[in-house]
Amino acid sequence: MSPSLPPRATAVLLALVLALLAFRLGAVPLLGPDEPRYTRVAVEMHRAGEWVRPTLQGEPWLEKTPLFYWLAGGAFSVLGETEAAARVPSVLAALLLVGATALFGARLYGSAAGLHAGFVAGTSLLPFAYARAASMDMLLATTVTVAIGLLALRLLGIAGRLAIVAAAVAAGIATLAKGPLGLLLPILVVGGYVVATREWRRLRELLAPGPIAAFVVVGAPWYVAILRDQG
Repeated sequence: MSPSLPPRATAVLLALVLALLAFRLGAVPLLGPDEPRYTRVAVEMHRAGEWVRPTLQGEPWLEKTPLFYWLAGGAFSVLGETEAAARVPSVLAALLLVGATALFGARLYGSAAGLHAGFVAGTSLLPFAYARAASMDMLLATTVTVAIGLLALRLLGIAGRLAIVAAAVAAGIATLAKGPLGLLLPILVVGGYVVATREWRRLRELLAPGPIAAFVVVGAPWYVAILRDQG
């Protein structure tokens, strides 16, 4: 049982998922109240060159954290202010989700299981729908999945200590994707595992200065900046 992914098969999987997600990506107008609202905030930040304060119709709008707005602004710079560009961050996040799912599956159960897991993740209904939506949900799902997967590999003795630091970075990005939920979900999953297995010694490693510093460096600066900006 190989714990790695075959490069050619993985590339084919990701290419197929990308083709599926990108097909007529901008053909459907922005839907519901959320896609137009989030896209408008991203447009205003992009036009103003603003990195800290999200605005909606020129007024501060702090309901969501900024990762989607930043990524959508980058897509606008390349593709213009279009529906397709607004959905690019979710497409890229979905590709990362598929790749991460395949990789974690391969490390745990072998390359065949990993590829099948990636295929399932890339073709399931809700991931497909949210991967084509201008919203924060796919960004949150992906970063939380990466954080929990890395922690799982370390707790099961498959990965080294750096996996916990990398998981902390992913959790920091998740808090920029959709707020404290990005940290709470990994804590609930890993905390449940520690309680169930009574491996209390794991807490010292999970709460070491390195992972905490990595999370703070990634996740905290925007919160500090918006607090100084808005009070």
